Amino acid sequence: MIPYSFSVGLLDETKAARVLGLSVKTLRRWRWAGKGPAFRKLGRAVRYASNDLEAFIASALRTSTSDTGGGLCVSEIRGRTAETG
Repeated sequence: MIPYSFSVGLLDETKAARVLGLSVKTLRRWRWAGKGPAFRKLGRAVRYASNDLEAFIASALRTSTSDTGGGLCVSEIRGRTAETG
């Protein structure tokens, strides 16, 4: 959960990086590569909404090191096999 002091308004890249436990350089690299959390561009300023950071954190949930996050987890696959088999 993002601390209350950060949850009001938009965060600059330094505060967003601190929330995510990353360096600003990593956040910039991800933004350039089209990875990472959604952001807003206000003129030349880059800002992150706290709910977008929370969504990004939630989307990173994995059940194993081989889980790429792109499909059904193993338990869902096994459940479907048992239902149809």
